[in-house]
Amino acid sequence: MKRSVLPIVLVLLCAAGCSNAQEPEPTENKSATTASPTYQLADGSCATSTDADRSDASSTARYYASIGHCWDAQTDENTMAGVLRAKELMSVSWYEQQKEGSAARNALQSQFVKAAEHQGYSVPDVNPTGGDVDQDVAADKAVRGVTTSWHWKNRDGAADISGGKDQQIIYLEKHGGQWIVVGAQTTMTEELDNA
Repeated sequence: MKRSVLPIVLVLLCAAGCSNAQEPEPTENKSATTASPTYQLADGSCATSTDADRSDASSTARYYASIGHCWDAQTDENTMAGVLRAKELMSVSWYEQQKEGSAARNALQSQFVKAAEHQGYSVPDVNPTGGDVDQDVAADKAVRGVTTSWHWKNRDGAADISGGKDQQIIYLEKHGGQWIVVGAQTTMTEELDNA
């Protein structure tokens, strides 16, 4: 008596393909999503890690500072949110140290509160500090000083809000032809009068 091979073939085909079948995506509830506005981070104005020339220590340091100072009062709880967005420019150990301190109190809480009233975000401007801070310690080690100033741009059309400036010393190492930030130290912070 001959057995039919068809049921066995169907079982094998289903075993190979049925488990990989994707479930349909859940549909969005349009009425739930229109209740509150959705904000693109700083209206798309923040620099990204891909903007940096990783073969250049100064460029890597400048973009690290720029990304770290680009905050959105609608989405960020504190200044560390910006720093964590620069993950691709950091060594794993430096990123982990920053991540551990990310829940710390916001050093610029009053600025964030005022900016949140107007759906504001920071606009950073980064420049070399100057002087003798910049050093090429070795072929694969460098130090760069940057001064970052920022103000808050408001989405609701209100006048921009004063921000501040700070100075950082940024420590870099070169790995595989690319510079990464392995440490940073803020040496001065100045908030401008928001009155």
